Amino acid sequence: MKKQANKIISICLVLMLVAQSFIGIDTVYAEDTVISKIYLTMDKDLIDLNTAWTEGEVNSRIYSTEGIATNTTEGCRLEDLGLRFFDSYNKQHNGIGDGSNYISAEKIYSVEYELYPENGYTWNSELESCTRYSNTALITECPSCEVYVNGVKRSDVYVRYMGYDNVKRLLLMVGCGEVSTNPIVKTINIKDNDMSLAVGETHKFEGEVTGTVEDKSIVWSVEGNNSSSTKISADGTLIVGSDETAETLTVKASAKADNKKFDSKTVIVLKDAPTIDSVSISPSENVSVLQKKTKQFNVEVTGTQTDKTVTWELSGNKSIDTTISTDGLLTVARDETAETLTVKATANKDTTKYDTVSVKVIQNTRVNSVDLTYNLDEIEAACVSTNTEGKLRNIINGNVDITNDNCNNAGNDLFYLYSEKNWYGIGDGTNPYSDEKEYFIEYNISPKDGYDWPEEIISLTNATKETELDDFSVSVNGVFLDGVWIEYNKAWNCVEILVPLSERVDIAETTVSDIEPVTYNGKEQTPDVEVKQNGNTLIKDKDYTVSYSDNVDVGTASVLITGIGMCKGSKTVTFKINKAEQTVTTSDEDNNTNKNDKNSNKASKDNVTEDKKIEGTVLTDKNGKAKYKIISAYKKNDMPVVEYVATTDKKTKKLVIPDTVVIDGVKYKVESIGVGAFKNNKDLTSVIIGKNVKKIGKKAFFGCKKLKSIIIKTKKLKKKSIGANAFKGINKKAKFKVPKKKLKLYKKLIKKAKAPKKCKITK
Repeated sequence: MKKQANKIISICLVLMLVAQSFIGIDTVYAEDTVISKIYLTMDKDLIDLNTAWTEGEVNSRIYSTEGIATNTTEGCRLEDLGLRFFDSYNKQHNGIGDGSNYISAEKIYSVEYELYPENGYTWNSELESCTRYSNTALITECPSCEVYVNGVKRSDVYVRYMGYDNVKRLLLMVGCGEVSTNPIVKTINIKDNDMSLAVGETHKFEGEVTGTVEDKSIVWSVEGNNSSSTKISADGTLIVGSDETAETLTVKASAKADNKKFDSKTVIVLKDAPTIDSVSISPSENVSVLQKKTKQFNVEVTGTQTDKTVTWELSGNKSIDTTISTDGLLTVARDETAETLTVKATANKDTTKYDTVSVKVIQNTRVNSVDLTYNLDEIEAACVSTNTEGKLRNIINGNVDITNDNCNNAGNDLFYLYSEKNWYGIGDGTNPYSDEKEYFIEYNISPKDGYDWPEEIISLTNATKETELDDFSVSVNGVFLDGVWIEYNKAWNCVEILVPLSERVDIAETTVSDIEPVTYNGKEQTPDVEVKQNGNTLIKDKDYTVSYSDNVDVGTASVLITGIGMCKGSKTVTFKINKAEQTVTTSDEDNNTNKNDKNSNKASKDNVTEDKKIEGTVLTDKNGKAKYKIISAYKKNDMPVVEYVATTDKKTKKLVIPDTVVIDGVKYKVESIGVGAFKNNKDLTSVIIGKNVKKIGKKAFFGCKKLKSIIIKTKKLKKKSIGANAFKGINKKAKFKVPKKKLKLYKKLIKKAKAPKKCKITK
């Protein structure tokens, strides 16, 4: 039955719509009611524009005092209120900043009403058309609109319409009176708390009057007493009569200069002297706090004493910025190094009653690197197809991310470089996208709980290139860009990272590891290629492609490496294809020399075997726990040369790069330290570099955070002998010891290799 009824209803609705179309009946839609008259109220006396107040104090009063400024207009709601002042030069109303400035007689102040229409209502079109996003206009410029304040039509009200994305925001600036310079009483405060006193007891109350009046004296009085012997003196001393029968008394302090300003406290009258029985802090067990975080402590005070206030104390802290407030809020500074703190609460009315709690401080882990991503295909396509900066920003917001588990991406935006270190936002995004602008994606990155930025980031005061930082690095889609800028926002503990939208890594400037020779097999030889950028390994088919040529027959084969994705350009490297029967070759000249025993080389002099391995061969020194690569094979009268590639003992703390090394009976001279040889070694604390080393590769000791001692014995390093970032990220207190005659040159080389600014370099 229900199914049949539903079918009948559906048929009827269709027939009604068909009939409606045939007989010409129009569908009627309700239109929004237009708001042309706005009704506001304002109490200027409560606002109290006096030079004794700061602008922030007046703003707070406007915002929080009920009835001080209201909206009574039908169909719209009041969302916010604030104090503004008129900038006559720029013809606009400005905010008050942090509110620390005092009210000035030189300024013209207004209350800003922020209004929004309710559903079914809309603003008069003149309000939307006669004002601009950044400027204000007098209401008289909207002839069909009117504003009434306290029932009086006002022509001096300024209007500012800020509509966007269906949000119809209207701001009204209404003058709030003349500024007074007359002396006033701002506040009066009794410093004591509500308390209990026994009959016959006395207590001296303390009070304070603030303001610009000269006479800050206080008139004291007591109310609610039943005994004439209960009284309070001119200095605030209360005497509770021995015959007092009232249960409570009220102590009142009034400002002599303005008796409308007063404060009062309640006194509970007891027959016996009030007591404090106990003080208990909570939480009390297993309490821990992270650096840069807070912990709220509460206290329970028992006893007959009404004044159960306590004094909070903190001990054991090593940072002056680790504090506890008067209401028990513990703040642990980001530089706090103490393992435990002690929080103490002592009853003000009985200092023998207190409680203590032990607090464990948890050290934050420093975030030394950030890995950013963005959808390269989507954003590059948007740069080609989009016609406005706003549309590009929208696409960026949906296609960027951060891979770190220890950070959050708090938001993204699009900026363009205006001048050196100056970036402009794109405003409302209506400007056309331009190939002539250098655009940047802005990432706002904040650390998660338990993590924090390194000191190097926290101390930044302006925009700094990522390449100039020692303890912080940023990768974008897995590569490192030279044009990334870093700014630190102290208020939000946020790192603002600006990534150039068009920058790509040039493959021609990358490092390609030597390809070991292969043996002829009649087929195409396609050995793997390792491509690194500043010690970071790039990924095949993501960052580059490879193609081979001349890679079948014996001889020299070529590999063309072409950048894709975040990389551009190309680079060609070669490798050897040897004859199948020739795993080892020796020149005729060398054979003749050996047969005739003439001009014996250094290897034979040292009574070790001649080297018959070819360049590029990787050797393992089991005794020294290291890997080496042959960079110059055996030649007549010359010892073969190797490069120190890596340690095979990842846990080693102290390491020596030897002058020479003997492997399989062959003696080699160690003249080089390879690219990234010790990169991110977390255990290495000291290293001695032998006297034959002529070259230290890029990022050789990058990220060795514990590396404090570096002794350089070699005198063979020259102007370009140390690669980029070779010492970046080592311990800040690192000490270098270098040959006496090379001190001046080596200082420059070490600093250029991004050694910490505070490191010491001595002879």
